[in-house]
Amino acid sequence: MASLKIKHVGPIRQGLPDGEVFQFQGVTVFTGSQGSGKSTAAKIFSSLTWLEKALVRGDIEPSEANNFQYFKTTLMNFHGLAEYFNNHSVVEYQGKRFSFILSNLSFEIQSRKAPADFASPKIMYVPAERNFLAAIDKPEVISKLPKSLKDFLAEYLEAKEYFAKHPVQLELNNTYFSFEEETKRSYVSGDDFKIDLLHASSGYQSYIPMFLVTRYLREFVERSEGEKQNEMSVAAERRWLQELSRLLSNKQMNDKQKIDKATELMQRYTYSSFINIVEEPEQNLYPTSQKQALFGLLSASNGRPDNRLLLTTHSPYIISYLNISLEAAKIYASLNSDKSAIEKKHRVSNICPQVSAVNAERVNTYEFKSDGSVSELGKYDGVLQDANQLNNELDQLNSLFSDLLEI
Repeated sequence: MASLKIKHVGPIRQGLPDGEVFQFQGVTVFTGSQGSGKSTAAKIFSSLTWLEKALVRGDIEPSEANNFQYFKTTLMNFHGLAEYFNNHSVVEYQGKRFSFILSNLSFEIQSRKAPADFASPKIMYVPAERNFLAAIDKPEVISKLPKSLKDFLAEYLEAKEYFAKHPVQLELNNTYFSFEEETKRSYVSGDDFKIDLLHASSGYQSYIPMFLVTRYLREFVERSEGEKQNEMSVAAERRWLQELSRLLSNKQMNDKQKIDKATELMQRYTYSSFINIVEEPEQNLYPTSQKQALFGLLSASNGRPDNRLLLTTHSPYIISYLNISLEAAKIYASLNSDKSAIEKKHRVSNICPQVSAVNAERVNTYEFKSDGSVSELGKYDGVLQDANQLNNELDQLNSLFSDLLEI
C-alpha cells in the first residue's frame, strides 16, 4: 500500500492533521470545492508512482532523479505543478520499493527493504479536459497540448484503434461506441440512431474517452504475459534481455533460484496492475449516468488485487453511489449458497453488480477544504458518514428554500 503526505504545496496548506497520510489501498476519493487541492494531490501521486515504477524497471537511475531540479522540471512540470513548491513544501511518498522525501527544496530517494514481488503498474491520469479530445476533429495535430492531456490522447487513440473491429457497448443508456479506421471517425449509436461523436452530447464527449481508455488499459494489463511482452519499448526489451542473459549464465544459482529470479524479472518489465486516476468522472453526466460510470470504474479497479482507483469529484451523487457499492459488498459477503441467498444476491445485483462492489476496508475518502486543510471522511458500519461538505451544501440549499417560504 502506498501512502502520501503533502503540506504547503499550491492550495494545500496544512493538509491532513499531523500523523495522518493519504492511503491508496484500493479506491481513493478526493472531494472538496474548486481550487482546494484535489487535483494537485492526485497529480503528485501520479507522478511519484510513475517514478517508483521507472526506478524499479531501471528506466531511470536513482542518481539521475535524486535532486530537486529533476523533481521540479521533469516530474512536477509534466502536470504543470512546477511553480507550486516553496521552502515550506513537504512531500513524503512511501511506496513498496522506494520512498521519496521533499523538504526545504531538497528531494531525496530512499530504497526500501521490501518483498521481491512488485506489481508493475500501468498508470493513467484521466484529465478533466478529456472532453476536448472528443469535441474537435483531429486533436492529435494540435500543437502545445498540455503534457498530461497529450499523454492521455495517445492512449485514447490506441484505444479507438483497438476497439475498431466491433462496436463496444457503453455503460450508459444501452448505447454503443464504434470507430471507423478508414475515416478515423468515432460514433455513438443506439436502437434508432448513429451520430458522430463530434456532434454528440457533452456527456458522451466527457464519458467516452474515460470509458474507452479505462477498458483498453484494463484489458491490456489482463492479457497473457507473453502477449504483453511484445509491447515493451525497444530500450526496455534490451535491458530485460541483458538481465535475463546474466541471470541464466549465473553458475552460482540452481535452476529453482533462476526460475524465481526470472519470474521477478518478468514482473518488473511487464504490467501486472492498473492505477487509474480520474478527474471528475461525473463530468456533464446525469445522476443515474454518474452511477453507471462509477460502477464501471469500480469494476475495472476490482479486476486485480493490486489495481488502484483514484477519483476527484465535486458530485454528491458519486459519494452516495460509492456508499451503495460499499453496502452491496457487505451484503454479498454475508450471503451463502442456499436458495434465499441466491434470490437476495439477484436483488442486490440489480442495484449494484458484484463486480462493482467494494469492501469498505479498501476505500479511503478525503475532503479538501478552501483553507488548505484536508480531513478523512470517517466510516460508520462499513459506509461513509453523511457529514461531509457535499451533503452540507445540500442541507444549506434546503435551508435557503425554507427561508424563502417563510418570507
